[in-house]
Amino acid sequence: MIVEVEHQRQGVDLIKIDNDETKIIFTNYGARVVSWKYHDNNIVLGNVVEADEFYHSNPFKFGASIGRYSGRIDNAKFKLQGKEYQLEKKTANIIYMVDVMVWTISYLIMKLEMKLLKIKVIFKNGVEIS
Repeated sequence: MIVEVEHQRQGVDLIKIDNDETKIIFTNYGARVVSWKYHDNNIVLGNVVEADEFYHSNPFKFGASIGRYSGRIDNAKFKLQGKEYQLEKKTANIIYMVDVMVWTISYLIMKLEMKLLKIKVIFKNGVEIS
């Protein structure tokens, strides 16, 4: 498995993860998935492009992992395939414009075959979301 971080302009990074079958590219601009290919099939609409050029002018928010309803899961719990998941409850409701912010890559962990990418943004009032 190959992991590469490509620094672009204006603090924007591309994080590329490739494991022969799947290639996924994230950007810290809006916590987006830029490209996701499985055996050369595009999973996400998007191309391998200069992220800081493409996303500023793209009104459709392709690949955005955070949207206008982020943080609005009722009672911070949900059920998936019969299993109930409890999330950490957030008291602040300030999830606005996060799809156009440059997030900080807080850590990129590589252990054996597992990869974990965590990104976060800290607002001026000190509230942090990740």
